Amino acid sequence: DELVSLGELGYGACSTVYKKLHLPSLRIVAEKKISVSDAQKCRQIVRELQTLYLASISQSAQTVHIWVSDLGPFKCPFSVQKYIVDFYDAFIDLDNGQLSVLVEYMDGGSLQDVVDSGGCPHETVLANIAQRILNGLVYLHSIRNCIHRDIKPANLLINHHGDVKIGDFGTARECSASVVDRGCDAANIMTFVGTVTYMSPERLLGERYDYTADIWSLGMTLMTCALGRFP
Repeated sequence: DELVSLGELGYGACSTVYKKLHLPSLRIVAEKKISVSDAQKCRQIVRELQTLYLASISQSAQTVHIWVSDLGPFKCPFSVQKYIVDFYDAFIDLDNGQLSVLVEYMDGGSLQDVVDSGGCPHETVLANIAQRILNGLVYLHSIRNCIHRDIKPANLLINHHGDVKIGDFGTARECSASVVDRGCDAANIMTFVGTVTYMSPERLLGERYDYTADIWSLGMTLMTCALGRFP
């Protein structure tokens, strides 16, 4: 009841995204909606919540603002606000049978919009994008023990401040601490999920893969942004 719809932003494999106004705070947010009757899509949203929310509250010692149910600031330990989309709240609409996740609204669209408009040939801009995404991947890989598995232009969001943030964690996979303790080489899996065109060779071949698969996808993403087309 506290959200006013401002239109549809788009849709993906597991959700439809709407632009909403949160009346008590007058904050623009993005609301991701899925039907709770779709078990597979629900599992994707649960993974996203685990990455966006549970990861944030499980650390406690650096500095970032996370917003929980009342959309008020909450101090969190790792400074990931610049690199990962902020999580605000999640709830189920029992009347419509839908699960909603409220996340930060990125008003500049995504890097896919940059690609569609002809790309960006400026190396300094591409280097800045790469640095921001790599910092986000450091958080996911080293602190969250998580592989994103779907890094691509459409999942890297931008705003008018020039921030570039990682979004859409529906295909993310968390590695157990016991596996991570044995080293990155042991933290490999074989599940075939994500966008085929940005997958690393070992993923396309159905072989085991690890955190480095995200780095390949980032490289493909940067090349696509530079050329204005998929290479």
